[in-house]
Amino acid sequence: MSALAFVMNSESPQYAGDLTPEEVADVLAQSCGHLGTGADYLLNTVTQLEARGMHDQGLWRLQELVAERIGEP
Repeated sequence: MSALAFVMNSESPQYAGDLTPEEVADVLAQSCGHLGTGADYLLNTVTQLEARGMHDQGLWRLQELVAERIGEP
């Protein structure tokens, strides 16, 4: 099994750890990188966690917020 992790130095001026869920959703709905969109990454994360029996209410709420922003049902 392999995994890909993203880390951020919390001392960096670009660190945005104090955003509200709504602000995070705004960013994820607009973000895109070499490995895909932020919305796709979030959806994949929550569905893979769910498939393994791990329901994260906060991540699902974030998923709902992002889906609203990109016009997905």
